[in-house]
Amino acid sequence: MERDEQIAYSAAYREANRDEVNRRSLERYYKDIHKTRETKNAWYSRTAPERRAVSKTWRQANKAKRNAEVAYRDAAKIQATPAWASKKKIGEFYKAADFLGMVTGEYYHVDHIVPLLGPVAKSGPFKGERIVCGLHCEANLAVIPGSENAAKGNRYWPDMPDEIYATPGAEDIAEILASRA
Repeated sequence: MERDEQIAYSAAYREANRDEVNRRSLERYYKDIHKTRETKNAWYSRTAPERRAVSKTWRQANKAKRNAEVAYRDAAKIQATPAWASKKKIGEFYKAADFLGMVTGEYYHVDHIVPLLGPVAKSGPFKGERIVCGLHCEANLAVIPGSENAAKGNRYWPDMPDEIYATPGAEDIAEILASRA
């Protein structure tokens, strides 16, 4: 089979079996999460200069798109910041993430427990609308490893309605986060 045919076949298989492929991928990831994290951290360290260069090139070539993305995220954060939120306490979360990163050498993120921009409903009465939008305030922030925040994305939050667990991998993410509590 030619390379192009193999790529097309693999893409078609993944599309036709998306849930199973996602389940197996998450299963492999969480089977030995410490080894997975070590492997990922080693890869991130090894490829950091190259990834930064590629990212910089893309940002320079796509300034309008990047500016639009940043503006959208910033606007959402501003609109999601209530008047009673303490800027000082919010800033302490970001300082803690920086400190933990310096001490451990691992990237830490300030996570919005309930995402600022939750996932868009793919079906049901709210199809096409955001399922949840959290607040940018100290009660909705947590400092967690960057790898966990990236895995969580905006697909999981506490007290999430059961029907949303249809998102592939949401149950696994929920279990991991619950085990940390």
